[in-house]
Amino acid sequence: CGQRIVLRHEIERGEHPRRELTALIKAHHRGIASRIAETGQRATRASASDADLDAFLGFLREDLLPHARGEERHLYKAVDALGPDAFRITATMRIDHEHIEALTRMISTAISRIRQATGATDAATARPRLCSRPGRATSPIAT
Repeated sequence: CGQRIVLRHEIERGEHPRRELTALIKAHHRGIASRIAETGQRATRASASDADLDAFLGFLREDLLPHARGEERHLYKAVDALGPDAFRITATMRIDHEHIEALTRMISTAISRIRQATGATDAATARPRLCSRPGRATSPIAT
């Protein structure tokens, strides 16, 4: 979190050349993708604990979604200003963020069903829902 704030302030002050800035953004996104894969794989195991489920959902809600909102507020606004007035350069990226929000809601619902399962049979039918959604729970964003 602190690193994002520092990076944002450095970007706003123009302290990074474009090539270096692009490399920083790509590295940050690779880190996000790695954390999604790591927490998602732990959460989708048959032996996943409540802590594994909490870590995955917590990452999505507390890190990934705020990251997406921050991009829209700060980066996308600047990028859109580079294009023609009626054209939003970032439109497809915003759609990706909407998809990530929808997947997070579906993952949250699946986790709730797992936690509300009353027996082994209920748990066995609830858990595949976490793994069977389009885009799979372990990769809501592309690298």
